[in-house]
Amino acid sequence: QRLLSEEKLKNNRERDIAAGITLSGPHRDDFRFVHKKRDLEFFGSRGQQRMAVLALKLAELEYHRVKRGQRPVLALDDIFSELDWEHRETVLAVIGNQQTIITAAEKESIPKEIFKKAKIVEI
Repeated sequence: QRLLSEEKLKNNRERDIAAGITLSGPHRDDFRFVHKKRDLEFFGSRGQQRMAVLALKLAELEYHRVKRGQRPVLALDDIFSELDWEHRETVLAVIGNQQTIITAAEKESIPKEIFKKAKIVEI
């Protein structure tokens, strides 16, 4: 298996700069999420798949907070559309005070409590 490390990213920095793009990293890899020995790609619901990806994104945010002292903006594209209400509440709890941009195809899919502290832009 190929493992991505901070050291590998640092070692490839000059190559990436010369190429004008990052040639290795999480955006270039396929991830396999396994829960209770079951591959979520084949045995997980869309909601379970979305929650697994969200867990990965939150881990990335925590890495940046701890290692770099940064708090990047979290972008969630239509995260609520395939989640039941319980998981929607979980998402709201875990994103907490994290600055987040959320897109949604249907306003009704967004839990109402988010509107109390969110700025809404309709396009």
